[in-house]
Amino acid sequence: MRRTYWYTLLVMLAAIVPPASALQLHWSTGSTEMTFTGATRCTLVVQADSSESRLPPEWRLLWVADSSSVQFVAPDLASACALDEAQVSSFDRPVTPADSAAHLATAHFCSVDNNAAMSALQVVDLPAGGRGKFKAVALDPADPDSSRIIESNEATFNAGITATYVPAILRVTSDHSTTTLRVEAFGADLAGVQAVRISAPELQTEVPLAIESFGPASVVARTIISVPLPNSSVLFETPQGVMPSGQIPADVVEAAELPDEAFFSDPAGARPKDFAFINAPTPVAGVWRNLFHIYYIRHLTDPGTLDSLNEITLGHAWSRDLIHWEQTANSLDAFPANTSDVSAWDHSHVWAPSIVQFGTKFLMYYTGVAENRDQTIGFASADSLYTTSPSSFWSRQSAPVFSPPNANSWVSQNHPWQFRDPYVMPDPQNPTSQLLMFYTAKQKADSGFAVGVARSFTNNATQWTDLGFYPTTDQAHTFIGRLESPHVFPDSINRAPAQDFAATWRIMFTMGDWNFPDTTRIVFFVTKVTGTDVTDRTASHWSTTPTNLYDYLHLTSASPEFEHQASEVLNLSGTYFWAGFNDVDIRFRRVVWGGTNQFWLTNVGEIVGVQGKGTPKALRLAIAGLSPSRGLTRFRIDMPARIRTSIVVYDVMGRRVRSLIDREIMPGLTEVTWDGRDQAGAAVGTGMYFARMVAVGTSQVVRVPLVR
Repeated sequence: MRRTYWYTLLVMLAAIVPPASALQLHWSTGSTEMTFTGATRCTLVVQADSSESRLPPEWRLLWVADSSSVQFVAPDLASACALDEAQVSSFDRPVTPADSAAHLATAHFCSVDNNAAMSALQVVDLPAGGRGKFKAVALDPADPDSSRIIESNEATFNAGITATYVPAILRVTSDHSTTTLRVEAFGADLAGVQAVRISAPELQTEVPLAIESFGPASVVARTIISVPLPNSSVLFETPQGVMPSGQIPADVVEAAELPDEAFFSDPAGARPKDFAFINAPTPVAGVWRNLFHIYYIRHLTDPGTLDSLNEITLGHAWSRDLIHWEQTANSLDAFPANTSDVSAWDHSHVWAPSIVQFGTKFLMYYTGVAENRDQTIGFASADSLYTTSPSSFWSRQSAPVFSPPNANSWVSQNHPWQFRDPYVMPDPQNPTSQLLMFYTAKQKADSGFAVGVARSFTNNATQWTDLGFYPTTDQAHTFIGRLESPHVFPDSINRAPAQDFAATWRIMFTMGDWNFPDTTRIVFFVTKVTGTDVTDRTASHWSTTPTNLYDYLHLTSASPEFEHQASEVLNLSGTYFWAGFNDVDIRFRRVVWGGTNQFWLTNVGEIVGVQGKGTPKALRLAIAGLSPSRGLTRFRIDMPARIRTSIVVYDVMGRRVRSLIDREIMPGLTEVTWDGRDQAGAAVGTGMYFARMVAVGTSQVVRVPLVR
């Protein structure tokens, strides 16, 4: 029994040509049938319709034969472009996996002086006794964006063959202006398409589309994808195999103007605690726009609330701009504990959510507390972070995916298990297929806690390999008995996954000893040296003494961020926001970077100097507004009397940069603006600057971060 072979030749003319409405195909003899017994070299002629004078600039030559010995031949290349009729000047054999899968070769044609040709010649070696057929297809060049396909007649040899041609995809369009992705393909013999899928590394697996309609010249398929698409390939499954044909461009998320600072408060008066902070863009009127979500522990503040009835649900709120937050009555209890099942791993409490997009789904990892007080880590999945019926779309796991036995080498196995506060992010080494989980647990070696790290199996959110703990986060280094709420972030310059080894990574964590007398010592971080990846736990590669975030930022009791804890950092294509909670709200603050080793929060640490003796109590220098990216800083001066005052800006080396004022200021409120330039009018560079006000023998200093 003879086997059938199918092929496609992509033909490209060297010259751009006017349109043709139809194609003619015949042998050089003028006949559409060729008969022979021995191996034969023949010439196919592709010709524009008699009503036209030019061939289209690109067409496909399809053929099917009972032998794989059909070979296309390039003539003497020196004379290929010397004739009025276009001839093959070069061949490109299949060079990509997509070309090989489609059996696609490319022939480049040219003619004398690169003039547009009416016909083209293709020399073919045909095997002895073989049978087959050819036809040419193209998009209508009169309108390349149309759905009209032009086809030639068939040219056969030895009476042809009844086998069908392989589908030829000539054009693919897509529309993802809503959460429905619509893909339409145009070509020839498309009735043979059996399935349509899209593929991209970021999607992890091939996503199937439902075929809505199909015919000889077009196929339409749809599916629901609730996240912005990356650059993706479209795969068409045919009886001859899977053919990659066409690309879907990545969705563009419209940039939004975001504030330097914002906050969220629970509308029912609950105290927000550990939270997840994520951007999940959605389409609005055909445009993908940012939509920020927070999921947070709701701690009821009524003194009479029993522990068993507290922190049993996660609240959900969303915002386009971080300022105007929305909630519904249902979203206050968006994710409840499994209180109806006393044996459930998350029966008593749900704590510390962490949300990550993994492929086309959202995964929310969280700590579940069982009836016996054991703490373990599991997750729920969702196709979208819906803002309607928020408690119904999460599909939670019936069992935890990570618990002390999974980290038996260092985690205490004594009950009740102390194992909590996951922070999950894409693994920089394999960002499209694996995740990293940072968490805290009680150690075997002592009664203190440390930060551990685990890696997921490839394309698997339920199985994890524990990698161990970071020694510089243990009690011997931090002097913290109960360490909680870790999160990890790189510097802004080396934030891409491929820059993992060059990044300055920080692990930030919160001290959970709430009875500690110094409330400014709540959030700390340790910093990794460059040259290794973030899972490197070698003690000498991390700072041995944790940095107090409040001291680092010069926070005072007057700073809005004072006592905020369990922080998170969100990276929006290089724009970072830091967030933390206190007894009242979750506060967001833009992060300003100075290279890889320094960061600040906008509008914090206003007064870092101390008033001298004799300074009026109402005399005060503060930052009224800060726009680091535009280099503008507004200072507010509170003046109790008419006093001669000077304000001078200095750099970190103490060098004088700019004198802003040196005059008497009247009583009341005065604002002074620095435009980020030195005394000569030149823009100064990125870094930290200090504005010093001197009045009546005393001085005050404020820190001014500037980024270019």
